[in-house]
Amino acid sequence: GGEQGRQVSAASAALSAGGSLLASELGARLGLDDAGVIESRTLGGSVLGVGKYLSPRVYVGFGVSLFGGGQVLTLRYLIRRGVDLSLESSSVESRASLNYRKER
Repeated sequence: GGEQGRQVSAASAALSAGGSLLASELGARLGLDDAGVIESRTLGGSVLGVGKYLSPRVYVGFGVSLFGGGQVLTLRYLIRRGVDLSLESSSVESRASLNYRKER
């Protein structure tokens, strides 16, 4: 019912917030650039992920699904200012996107 749906949503939000806080603390201690709970398009849900910039242009990340099974590997490459290539591969599917941002 509606009440159960709200309770599940509240529990999910609390888990995401707590997991994100724990991951950021752990990530900072391990020297990672990024750690927390994020949404994964390839897995279709929340992922506990960590990532590191290997250079100013190259980012590599890894995540594990919080609900269900699956892992995801992310690679981002900055082509030039405002343009980057993003690759995401998981146990479910793979995606690639070319992103363009105009900064004002």
